[in-house]
Amino acid sequence: MLRNLSYELSRGLAYRKIQHPEMSRYKTVLPLALSTLTTLAITLAPIAPLLIGKDSLSKELIPLISILPGFYFAGLAAVATFGAEQMDRVLPHPAPTLKIGYIDQEDIQLSKRQFMSYLFSYLVLISLFLCLSLIFFNVFNGSILHILKAIKDICYGKEIIFVIKLVTIFTYSFLFSSLAVTTLHGIFFLTEKIHQP
Repeated sequence: MLRNLSYELSRGLAYRKIQHPEMSRYKTVLPLALSTLTTLAITLAPIAPLLIGKDSLSKELIPLISILPGFYFAGLAAVATFGAEQMDRVLPHPAPTLKIGYIDQEDIQLSKRQFMSYLFSYLVLISLFLCLSLIFFNVFNGSILHILKAIKDICYGKEIIFVIKLVTIFTYSFLFSSLAVTTLHGIFFLTEKIHQP
């Protein structure tokens, strides 16, 4: 039962498990490159931007991120209900594959509809997570700063804080980069690939 529940609730992340020779550039290579550049830009900036709290980078991003899950849900609904016959054809060789089922996992070749459904499900989950976590960080800004101040007072505290900051910036940069790259990939499918036989 728990395995079944875990499978169902995490299925939105299945996009990252899709196998195809070109998928690594969308799932890993481009997001890693963008997140590395973003992390370097933020950490090496002469005047580093505030990450949480009033007038911070995260506070500025919340209005944008908060509307994205709705748009991605709309995209998912459009893909799921679009009536064109070519949507249910398997994508051209080599077709992307994914393991389906939580007990007897089987590799299946994905159709356009399946591929795009997984893509938009992933975007819904990532945008929702980013929105909720940014709100969390801003609501608990005071507590976070208090904890960081306590860490700063211990031995190697400044170094520990620097590592925490670096890991946090890189992680969020990767998630935002993945969101951006996957969105552009989804736009390509919606504007062009969806209409091809």
